Amino acid sequence: MVIRTELRRSAAPWAAVLIVGIAAVLLFAFSGPWWKGGGAWNREWTGLARWERNTLVLLWPFAVGVGALQGLRDHRSGMAELLTTTPRPRWRRTAQTAGAMAIAMAVGYLVIFAIGAVQVAGNASYFHWGWTPVLLVGMLSLIGAAWLGMGIACLVPSVLTPPLLAVGALAVAMVTRISPDGGSSLSGSVPDRIAWLSPVQDGPDEAFTSVTGSMNLAQGLWFLAIAVTGFLLLAATRVATKLLAVVPMLVGAAVALPLLPATAAQVQEVDQGAVALVCAEGTPRVCVTNVHKEFLETLVQPAREALALLAKVPGAPTSVEEATTGQPLYGRRPVVPGVVQIDFDDFDLASGERTTTDPDRLRRYLVAGVGTPTCYGRMEMDENYMSLRAASAVSAAALTGELKPLSGSSSAYFRNELETLARPAWESFRVLPAAEQIARLSAMRVAAETCRGGTLEILTNGVAR
Repeated sequence: MVIRTELRRSAAPWAAVLIVGIAAVLLFAFSGPWWKGGGAWNREWTGLARWERNTLVLLWPFAVGVGALQGLRDHRSGMAELLTTTPRPRWRRTAQTAGAMAIAMAVGYLVIFAIGAVQVAGNASYFHWGWTPVLLVGMLSLIGAAWLGMGIACLVPSVLTPPLLAVGALAVAMVTRISPDGGSSLSGSVPDRIAWLSPVQDGPDEAFTSVTGSMNLAQGLWFLAIAVTGFLLLAATRVATKLLAVVPMLVGAAVALPLLPATAAQVQEVDQGAVALVCAEGTPRVCVTNVHKEFLETLVQPAREALALLAKVPGAPTSVEEATTGQPLYGRRPVVPGVVQIDFDDFDLASGERTTTDPDRLRRYLVAGVGTPTCYGRMEMDENYMSLRAASAVSAAALTGELKPLSGSSSAYFRNELETLARPAWESFRVLPAAEQIARLSAMRVAAETCRGGTLEILTNGVAR
């Protein structure tokens, strides 16, 4: 009954509503990275849980601020001194207020997840429970933030305390946010283990990874320690008790830091269930990962048609498999001999959105470069990049009989540059005898597979300069 009263008269209900509103505006009003890639927040369960952690960049400071506002209630009402004279222990009375705030934080955070879960349930073909720890740690961080704000406000009962705490928490959240690729912005300035104490995580770029168990455990212990410190500050009546309230945070940090990953590469791990291959019946072999098994039926026919076209070139791949790692920021992913690797998040197929189901684009993608992967990472581009793209387009045209852009949604700049380079090369290549075309395609494949460069020159001149 008392908790019900606290839920009615405290800031808790409005806090829950605002948490949902802030997160919804962030997720729906902006086309950020949370909409893109296989790990998008509305496409995959782990992606949903991890991208919701990204919203903590605003929700965590809000929780600290609203907690501090709630913590000033007794001081604002002028009842603080009167309440100290009642026989009821302060910790018992404050526990009800803190409990109401914890319920609000948890409900608000879970409602956000439920909104995303409705979308994921309609899109994902791979269900698992690996996302649960990520969700619970994020929820615990909100509760800890609210309780810490309440405790500090009781310690420093000033009207400036809530806004100053919120602004300070926002600065901390912005600076310490964790990226699965680049680590924290504090990397290099402080040890990575300290940076990993941040509640804010950027979501994944693809659907094959999850947060390591040690990361979830360590962060869970840390945010629990923050919550305990906040509650002790809220319940303390003596100076000595208030001073001792910081001990749980110190102990939590001491326990969590050794458990946290030493490097950014150890923050996440491969989800073996997600990367397990699911293959179509018959030959040639065509396989996709378990997390994308809904694409298998769409892929089989154009993949086998592409392999039939590639069979004209000596040494060309003889099977198609989905790549089980995302395209790195720099450099190429490992080459699998005899296999054309398909990446459903490649911008030639998806451009950051849902992958294409157009058979012609899938077939052209698979034969481009005679089945070889790009030599460039997602963040790389140099003077040879467009030449390699043009060579891939010409090689696809050589096998399909028609020159088309590899991507259905590249920018006008890329299309114009590609047309400028690829069209003359194709016109000179298409008049060559069939045997010479095959020889040049074979040489181009070897050069592309080893990233030696000069692929466009091989197609136009027979040799690389």
